[in-house]
Amino acid sequence: MDPVRILLIARFFLIIAELLKSEETKEYFRKKPGDFTRQSKMPFERLIFYVIFRFCTTTNKELAFFYAGISHGDEQITRQSMFDRLKLLKATGWEYLMHQFSVKFYAFCSLT
Repeated sequence: MDPVRILLIARFFLIIAELLKSEETKEYFRKKPGDFTRQSKMPFERLIFYVIFRFCTTTNKELAFFYAGISHGDEQITRQSMFDRLKLLKATGWEYLMHQFSVKFYAFCSLT
C-alpha cells in the first residue's frame, strides 16, 4: 500500500474520532441538558467507544476488556454504574451518528 493511501486512511480515522468527540454529537445523545457535563470515570467519548466496540457475553467481561484495552484498569466502573450511564443516551443520537459516518465515509471513498 502506498504512503498516500495510508495517510488518507489515517485522516479518515481522525475525522471519525473528531465526529465522536464533537459537541454536536454529544447534543444529539443527551436526554437532558445536564447529561455528560460532569467529570466521570466514563465520560461521553468512552461510553460511545464502549458501546461501539462491545464483543463479550457479559457486561463485567466487557468492562474488564474495555478498561484493559485503554490502559485504565484502575478506573473501571461497576456494572450498575454502566447501566446508569447507558440510560443517559438518547436513541436518536445513533441515527445522527450513522448518518454522519455514512456522509464522511462516502466523501472519503470519492477521494480514493
